Amino acid sequence: MNEIKSKIEWFASLWPFIEKQEFFKILFSFVVVGLIGSYLNSSFQNKSWERQVRYELLKNELEDNNKTILELTSLTEQRLFSAKQFIWAVKDNKPKIAEESWVNYMESVNKWNINNTVLQTKLMQMNGYETAAELLTYTDDLNNEIPNSIHYKFVKLHQNLLSLRECYYSGCNQQAILIKLDRYIDTLTEQQTKLIGKLNDLTIKKYNSLKLSPSNYLKTENKASDELQFQI
Repeated sequence: MNEIKSKIEWFASLWPFIEKQEFFKILFSFVVVGLIGSYLNSSFQNKSWERQVRYELLKNELEDNNKTILELTSLTEQRLFSAKQFIWAVKDNKPKIAEESWVNYMESVNKWNINNTVLQTKLMQMNGYETAAELLTYTDDLNNEIPNSIHYKFVKLHQNLLSLRECYYSGCNQQAILIKLDRYIDTLTEQQTKLIGKLNDLTIKKYNSLKLSPSNYLKTENKASDELQFQI
């Protein structure tokens, strides 16, 4: 300690025109300013790093959203198209094609059943439960003549496809079943198109906000995240 003090006093002697007391005040000011500058610089670097991390996380989130939309589109289109192929084969009275179409249809059903709850969770993370419920709801939607959710519309469609298949091989009148099937396919196609359009609009808005003004987008996302944590 004495050694440091003696060095400071020696350094002060190099400026004889400044009083010792004033010199110590100036030196103290330099030290304080240096410490403040160092703190501000460190704080700025930490904030810049945090912002960069948040930016990368949000960018990855948007990429995941796009993948979810593509997955949803693929699964719904596969199941709808394979169902239509079976119906067309029955209408054209082509047993071999009907059986091949039925095998393809059942593959699409299995894919759907394996993935629908995962997709529901992803949609919930993207835009809340209300949007996720359009795909799959926890309520007993099956009792409705035309279910509200895409999944239970598919269940109704499947039940009628089973009836059509049985009727086709037994030789009964298929007309009433075909009318129901056309109605379910129309409502499914309409709801699927609207849901995917809504999700695409949401993702595009997020992407444009992030691209045009990353700072404002990050502030908005952080505010929404804080409000969600407060509600929880």
